[in-house]
Amino acid sequence: MARFRYAAGLWIVGGAKDRFVEYRPPVDLQTMLDMMRQVEHIEAVEIPYVGPFDIDATRRELERAGLAACSLITGTINGPRWKFGSLSCLDESLRRAAVDEVKRTCDAAVAMGCSRVTVWMGQDGFDYPFQLDYGGAWDRLVRSLGEVCAYAPDVLVGLEYKPKEPRTHSLLSNVDKTILACEEVGASNLGIVLDFGHSLNAGENPAEAATTAASRGRLFFVHMNDNYREWDDDLVPGTVHVWETLEFLFQLKALNYDGWISVDQAPRREDPAKAAVQAIRNLEALARLAESIDVEQLRAMQGSCRIDDIMAYLSRLLLGET
Repeated sequence: MARFRYAAGLWIVGGAKDRFVEYRPPVDLQTMLDMMRQVEHIEAVEIPYVGPFDIDATRRELERAGLAACSLITGTINGPRWKFGSLSCLDESLRRAAVDEVKRTCDAAVAMGCSRVTVWMGQDGFDYPFQLDYGGAWDRLVRSLGEVCAYAPDVLVGLEYKPKEPRTHSLLSNVDKTILACEEVGASNLGIVLDFGHSLNAGENPAEAATTAASRGRLFFVHMNDNYREWDDDLVPGTVHVWETLEFLFQLKALNYDGWISVDQAPRREDPAKAAVQAIRNLEALARLAESIDVEQLRAMQGSCRIDDIMAYLSRLLLGET
């Protein structure tokens, strides 16, 4: 089976801060690409489409670095004007501005030879009881997505779900609600960006979530990281949930997933380039281990509910037990 194709979000080697401390100041595009090109197996990058964005200059820098753009990230999370929502916003002028912003991102992606756009609607949700007309917000969201998909039928529009942050409750909070949105829109170019850490936050099993999305033809893109389930820590993948990461990669292979696996982490105290190298090392090691699993033997044990045998078999592979 072919090896996975790896990418990374440019932000992982950019500036870094939290609510209290700025650990690294922002750096320019050339510097970020120079760091990223040193990471073995990373072939492409995700680029936020925010602020001044020179398409021709960005394309030239990518060619110089020998990297492709695999996805552009919409800017509908950035800026105070979206504080009460973007594609679901009650203010029609702001909702229209958000729709236009996603359309511009689609245009930029096409101009850069990139067929994917990621939409993370972190501001679309609510913080308090009685704050939101849930049905109205959902209807506006579906209409907005339908308009975007009809505008750019050759662009894969991926919805990145997350249960919370920055709002305490997100409209697209789990895989099931995101699939529902896709099905209600009914566009074949609308799907899911499955972030491993967001799936953990949502109380899901990421391998099951990937299977659910793929069964509807909606698994468009994958983000890899890790956390302790309580928050979107964006740690190096495979450092906390080793078993779940192994199962996730095994399941992606079983699903014949041939899209990008993109590293989405937030190294603050770590050296960002070294953290990216470690991420790929972990993923490659676990991917090789997933490849070594005898699928027929595992399915036979699953079919007879032999959990003891499954644990013993996987322990031998992972832990080197005899």
